[in-house]
Amino acid sequence: MSSDNFTRGTTPIIKLQIVDPEDFDMDNISICHLTIEQPSTGISLLFDDPDIDIENKIISVHLTQEQSLKFGTGIVEVQIKALLKDGNTCACDIIKGTIDRILEETVLWMIFL
Repeated sequence: MSSDNFTRGTTPIIKLQIVDPEDFDMDNISICHLTIEQPSTGISLLFDDPDIDIENKIISVHLTQEQSLKFGTGIVEVQIKALLKDGNTCACDIIKGTIDRILEETVLWMIFL
């Protein structure tokens, strides 16, 4: 992840950079999923269309306040799984992070007039 943690009720961007294998060609990705799961609660979010930055080899998703509030405080795991154009499927190692608690759980909205 771009950092090791995020706070519940915020709008974090989760970023994973592909570093191994070093010569991995991001153009070979046909379908990509990014999953965020909290084993202690069983809560899981699947993003079937994450942003892919081919040049910097970064796959990312932007969570809403509602999505980040679904998780409890504690450990969260993130993994990318991809179908390649040659028909092979690969997955990155599971990455662990922490979700920090929040004192106030209201979803804040901006109203445009």
